[in-house]
Amino acid sequence: MKRPLLSLILLAGSAFPCAAADFSWVGANGALWTAPGSWHPNAAYPNGLGDAAYFSNNTTTTRNVTLDDSVTLKMLAIGFANTAAAGFYTVNLSAAGQTLAIGSSTVPGELNIGSATNNFNANGTMTLVSGTLQLTGGIARVGARPDTASAVAAGNVQGTLNISNGATLRIGTQTDRSDWWIGRRNGINFHATNGGSGSVKATGAGNGGTLTAWVDDLVVGLNASTVSTGGVNENLSGSLDLSGLTAASVDTNRLDVGVSLNSSAVGTFAIGAHSVTAREAVRIGVGKAFTGTAAPNVTNYDTVTGSIAFANGADVRLGEAGVQRASLEVGTSEASRAPAANSIVHTTRTGSIAATGGTFSGHLSSVTIGSQNAAPVANQIYTATGTVDLRSAVVTHFDVAGDLIIGNGTGVGSHGTLRLPEVASGAAAVSGNLTLGDSVLESSGLLDLEGTLLSIGGDVNIDLTGRLTVTVDGASAGLVLSAGSALSIASLGAGAGDTDAGYFITFRAPEEEPTGLYTGFGWEGNQLAQVNALVSSHAITWNNLTSFEIGTFYDAGTDTTWVGVVPEPGSLLLASGGLAALFLLTRKRRA
Repeated sequence: MKRPLLSLILLAGSAFPCAAADFSWVGANGALWTAPGSWHPNAAYPNGLGDAAYFSNNTTTTRNVTLDDSVTLKMLAIGFANTAAAGFYTVNLSAAGQTLAIGSSTVPGELNIGSATNNFNANGTMTLVSGTLQLTGGIARVGARPDTASAVAAGNVQGTLNISNGATLRIGTQTDRSDWWIGRRNGINFHATNGGSGSVKATGAGNGGTLTAWVDDLVVGLNASTVSTGGVNENLSGSLDLSGLTAASVDTNRLDVGVSLNSSAVGTFAIGAHSVTAREAVRIGVGKAFTGTAAPNVTNYDTVTGSIAFANGADVRLGEAGVQRASLEVGTSEASRAPAANSIVHTTRTGSIAATGGTFSGHLSSVTIGSQNAAPVANQIYTATGTVDLRSAVVTHFDVAGDLIIGNGTGVGSHGTLRLPEVASGAAAVSGNLTLGDSVLESSGLLDLEGTLLSIGGDVNIDLTGRLTVTVDGASAGLVLSAGSALSIASLGAGAGDTDAGYFITFRAPEEEPTGLYTGFGWEGNQLAQVNALVSSHAITWNNLTSFEIGTFYDAGTDTTWVGVVPEPGSLLLASGGLAALFLLTRKRRA
C-alpha cells in the first residue's frame, strides 16, 4: 500500500499541546512519560500527531516507562538505527488506564521495534505491561527494515513485542488497516552476516493480554531482497504466537508466513484458540524467483520454511463466501541461485497448515500444495514440500473455484499432502481441475479424504506419483466427477493398493446399515466402461471391510456411475433433493 513519507505534520485546529517534533527518551528507569527531563528536547513531551518518540540510545539496560496520560504520536521507535550507531533498546511500558495512539484516519502511524535503515544494526524489545497501544493505518515493523533501506553489506535487525496480561494491542482498524511486518528484510547484496528476526507473543505469568488486528499485509518471516551475491545460509525469521493471549482476532487481506524472494526465510504463526481471517492471498513456505550466484567452493543452503498451527477453539477462515476468495500456496518454489565454481546449492521449501482442533472454512480461488518448479541444474538439490492436515478440525467449507494441485511441478522434488475430514454435504468442491503427483519419481502427491465427499467440476489427473485415499465409514465419501470431466489415473499394474499410486478406497463396516448410497467414487453419466477399465488395471482398488458386495454400477435414478455397495437387481433408488436424499431399499450381500 502507498504511504506518505514520514513527515512531521500538525493538523490545523489540533488540540495537541506541542508542534511536530522528534523526541528521544533520556529519562531514568521508572520515569513518567510526562515528567520534565524524561525527553530530549526537554521543553515538552511527545504528544502530537506529528511527533515521533525514540527509544534508541544504544543501551542494554531495560527501561521501565510509565505512560501517565493518554497521548497520540505519528511514530514510536524502539531500537531504531538510522545512522552507523547501533540502536539497542528494551522498554517495559506500563499504561494502566491510558492509551498510546499512533496515527489517525488522516495521518497513518508508524511503529518500529528493532528496525534500521541501510546496513545498520538494531535490536528493540517492547513489553506492553498494561494499557492500550493503538496503531491506525500505516505500518508496524518488528524486526524489519523499511522498504527504503538498501542494505549493501552486514546488518542485523531484531525486534520483540511482548503483550502482558491486562494489556491490549490494536494494529489497524476496520476502516484504516495497517501493514504488519514481523521479521522482514529487503535491499540488495545480502550475505551470511545479514539477518533479521521478529517475534510477537504473550508474556508473563499465566500469559494473557488481548490483540485485535485489521491488516492489509501481514508478514511473518519474509525475505524481500531482490538480489543475493553470495552467502552460505542467510538468516531471516518471523514468529507470531497468539496461543498465550486471553483473546485475539486477526483479519488480513494478505498473509505471508515464511516467504522469500531470494535466499532463506523462516516464519511460524501459532494461532492457538483464536480467530484469523485471510481474505485475498495466503503463502506459506514459498520461494519465488531467485537471482544472483551462490558463493563458490562451499555448500549453500536456500531454506524457506513456513508453518501455521491452530487448536481447539480456533476459527480460521481463508476467503469469505460471496465476497472474496483467497488463493493458497503451501510449500512451493520457482527458482534458485545459479551455482558457482565448486559449489552445491540445497534449495528447500517447506510449508504446512496443521490443526489439532478448531474450525476451518476455505472459500478459495486456487490451491497449490507442494510444487517445485525450478529447472534442473547440476550441483543443485531441490525440494518443495507442502502439507495441509485438517483432519482434527471441523471443516465447514473447502470450496475451490479454480484448480487444486498437490505434489506437482515442472521441476524435480514436488511433495504435497492434503488431508480432509468429513465436510457438510455440498460444501467440498473443486470447480477446476484436480492434479495429484507428477511423472517424476522424486515427487509425491497425496489427497486423503476421510469421510469427505468432494465434487470435481473439471478434469482429474492422478499421475505416476499421485495417490488418492478414501475412507468410507458410515456415509459415502470420495470424488464425484461431473459428466464433462476427464479422468486419468496412472497405473502401476497388479498389486497396486494403499501404498502405491492410484485411487484406493477403504470401506469400513457401518455401525448401522446405511439407508442411502454407500460409495467411494462417483462419475456423472454412464461411465461404466471407463471405470471398469480403471478397476481392471488396478488404477482404482478397494479394501472391503463390510458384509456387502463392493463393485461398480450405474444408477439411472442419479444418472451416475458408482463404486460402492452394489444394490440387488431390481432394487429402487428414490431420488428427491439430490444425493443427500437417496435411499437404497436392498443391498447385495457378499457370498
